[in-house]
Amino acid sequence: MSARIDLLAVPIWLLTTVIAASTAYHAALAVGWLNYSARGVPPPGHQLVLAGFLSLLLSAIFLVAASLVSVALDGDSPKSALGGQLALEGLTIAGIALVLARYYTPDPYYLNVNERIADHYPGDRIAELVLLAAAGVGVGRRWPRVKALVTAVLMCLCAVVMSGEGYGH
Repeated sequence: MSARIDLLAVPIWLLTTVIAASTAYHAALAVGWLNYSARGVPPPGHQLVLAGFLSLLLSAIFLVAASLVSVALDGDSPKSALGGQLALEGLTIAGIALVLARYYTPDPYYLNVNERIADHYPGDRIAELVLLAAAGVGVGRRWPRVKALVTAVLMCLCAVVMSGEGYGH
C-alpha cells in the first residue's frame, strides 16, 4: 500500500509545477516584467494562464479519484502518505499563490486604461480563500485521512475564484 500511495505524489508534484509556472507568469505580468502589446496581444507564454487553471481542476479531480480508489481497494480513506503532507500542502500553497497573482495582473479586458483585476473585483474572496486554505492545512494535519479531499475542495475553490477574476474575457 505504501508504494502505491507514494507513487501518487508524482502527479501531484507535476500539477503543482504547472500551477507554479502559471503563478510565475502572472506575477511577471503583475510587476510589469511582461506586458500585453498595445493591441492587447498577450506576451509569450500566455498558454500558462489556461494551463494553471486546468491544473487546478485536474488536481481536484485527481485527488478525489485517488481517494475513491484508495477507499475501494483498501476500504479506508487515504492517510497522510497520499502524496505526502508536503506535496498536498505545496499544491495548496501553489493554488492560493496562483489566485493571488492572478488578482494583481492586468485585466486584458481593460488594457486601454491599464487597470488590474484587483481594480474591479473585491479582495474579500481572496482573503477568505487564504483563510480557508490555512484552516484546510490545519484540518489535514489534525485528520490526515481527509487531507486529500480538503485539498481537492480548495483547488475547486481556487478555480472558481480564478474564473471569477475575469478569466476568459
